[in-house]
Amino acid sequence: MRITISVCSDDPLSGAGLGALLAAQEDFEVIGQSSSAGETVQKMRDTRPDVAVVSLSEIDIAAHREMATAAKVVTLADIGVELSPSDVLTLNARAVLTPSVTPGELIQTIRVVAAGDAVLIPLTVSRHIDSVMQNSSASRVGASITQLTERETDVLGLLARGLSNSEVADRLFISGSTVRSHVHHILQKLSVRSRAQAVAAAYELGLSSLAMEMR
Repeated sequence: MRITISVCSDDPLSGAGLGALLAAQEDFEVIGQSSSAGETVQKMRDTRPDVAVVSLSEIDIAAHREMATAAKVVTLADIGVELSPSDVLTLNARAVLTPSVTPGELIQTIRVVAAGDAVLIPLTVSRHIDSVMQNSSASRVGASITQLTERETDVLGLLARGLSNSEVADRLFISGSTVRSHVHHILQKLSVRSRAQAVAAAYELGLSSLAMEMR
């Protein structure tokens, strides 16, 4: 099945490059390109793409939220853009990537997002680490981590490496529904509201390094 994509970039050269890169993939079809969030929202209402890839020098949270009602959004955040933890959550984007992302990583992210998963990457993680440190002491988070089962710890470590639910399922040879159940229990035991905050705790306590050893 082909993944239909709308590209939004306020840099004409960058937008053209993104469009060409994505159009070159056999399973991608670029059905729209625009230079502003407002223009993208208008076009998406008509074309209804599967995924919107957005690269803007300024983040318009309201426009992002509106885009997210029409498609799954992958945001390429400019290096100068500052996003607070609450901003990242309210974007409603399925992935927020840094400018250092490679073409291969972007392509894989789009495929993962189109399949219904979300991708958590270093930009988001770093913001939520700050949030965790501000709202919860490391010792309290550490005590909560000890409540996790061995399999829940494995799942959290892999999520901290940026794996989607389906990739975690493949890695651990379990079903997607089992992964979702583990994530639910992890959030409860860590007393956090989101997967992103749980992953931030994993980074703080070094579980992402554990996941590296599992690769």
